[in-house]
Parts: sequence; C-alpha cells; structure tokens
Amino acid sequence: FNRQAFHNFTRHVSRALIGLKFVMMLIAGLILVGLFRNMIRTLLEPVFSNFGPTLLRGFLVAILLPLAIVLVFGTIVAIPLALIGLLVYLAWLVMSSILSPIILGSWLMKIVGKQNTYDVGWKEVVTGAVAFLLLSYLPVIGSLLHFILVLVAFGAITVMWWNRVWKAR
Repeated sequence: FNRQAFHNFTRHVSRALIGLKFVMMLIAGLILVGLFRNMIRTLLEPVFSNFGPTLLRGFLVAILLPLAIVLVFGTIVAIPLALIGLLVYLAWLVMSSILSPIILGSWLMKIVGKQNTYDVGWKEVVTGAVAFLLLSYLPVIGSLLHFILVLVAFGAITVMWWNRVWKAR
C-alpha cells in the first residue's frame, strides 16, 4: 500500500468531481435560464425582497415535508401519495441546487454592476457557477453558504408553488 499514491489519486478524483459538478451546474443553469427566464425572475422575487422569510420557509419545508412523507408512508393506502410527495421533494432539491448559483450570480452581478434590479441571464449563471465553485474551497463558511443558498432556493420554489398551484385551486 503506497500512501502517497493513494493521496494523489484521491486528490485527482476530487478535482475531477468538482470540475464535473461545475460543468453540470453551468449547463443546467444555462438551459434553465434559456428556457424559463421569466419564470426564474418571478421565482427570485421573494428571494431578494424577503430573504429571511424565504430562507425560513425553505428550512421549514425542507424539514417538514420529508417528515410528512414518512408519516404518509406509514399508512398502506396512501403509499402512492407518499411516493408522489417523495418525487416532488427530490425534484425541488434538484431545482434548488440548480437555482442556488443563479441566485448568487444575480446578487453578485447587481452589486458589481451597480444595478437597481436583479437580472437573470447567462452572465448571472456563469458568475454564480464560478462563485459557487470558489465557495466550495472555503472549509466551513463555503458549506454553510451553499446550504443557505439551497434553502433560500427551496423557499423560493415553495413560495412559487404556493402562489401558482395552491392559491389557484
């Protein structure tokens, strides 16, 4: 067993995975913004106007929704409903992961560009993806900021779902 060779191998694998994550994040964000730019603008409004409440909503839904799904799995009759809930929860997590760099990029571009409004476009996606990648190199703070951004995106998705689906029924 060669400890140095193992260390080099794990370092290369780690770098490759981080690079792959960056490319996937960039491509997914660009596709999402290219197809749903106006919807993403609407989705990001509560993030920038009510950051705290949106973060709290994201935190509560990220905790309470899986608990509700587990409780529903306890009843045999509602297992199909629990499976649908689980798929929705996983889809929201994936979307939150894709939206997090876009949120960060929009915020950074507003600060750097000294604009009055938040925009959503390819520049915000690229800026957010690069900033997200750089955050991953900060040991504790980076992980905490990733977590906060994902929860805020989760909260924004919850607000949008509430406004478009639940209230419209």
